[in-house]
Amino acid sequence: MREFAISPALRAELKSPLGQLIEDRSVSPGIFEKYITENCLLVCVGDRTTDRIHDFHLSPNLEIVDFMEKRQARSYTQYGLSVERIIRAVNVAGTISSDSLEKLDQCRQLIQRDRRSTVRLVIEGEEDLLTLPVAAFFPEETVVFYGQPNEGLVVISSNEAKKRVRDILATIGITSLKNI
Repeated sequence: MREFAISPALRAELKSPLGQLIEDRSVSPGIFEKYITENCLLVCVGDRTTDRIHDFHLSPNLEIVDFMEKRQARSYTQYGLSVERIIRAVNVAGTISSDSLEKLDQCRQLIQRDRRSTVRLVIEGEEDLLTLPVAAFFPEETVVFYGQPNEGLVVISSNEAKKRVRDILATIGITSLKNI
């Protein structure tokens, strides 16, 4: 299995939101209407983010979780009650693995075939960086939510943000979900 490592400089750059930050105090049911359309694919990265999306009775097409929150083990609560398929991948902290890229491609194909389908990708290791390949390589109409620790939720929905993410991935040698 190949691992694409994130440099310290890139790690520092990734501490800034990759899309629109929705501060914790502003997260409410109405806020999602601005981003989620009938035809979009909804992806949540992170356990707390997935919980929050389910709190508002939204059902993501793809949940990417590792059963950890702020590096502490946690049990899942309500997320995934309606998940139709569970896929597992290994992804070492601070990297993006070829295994996770392969499994993300499998998830992408499943939810593109049936936009009502729901898939959970369970990561052994850490899921945080998987926001990047999802934002970069999933269909244009994909809306990605991930958590910005102690600040709120970040939504990646614009083409400019997605291009920025593709450029970031190219610096570590990832140009598609297939370059395993």
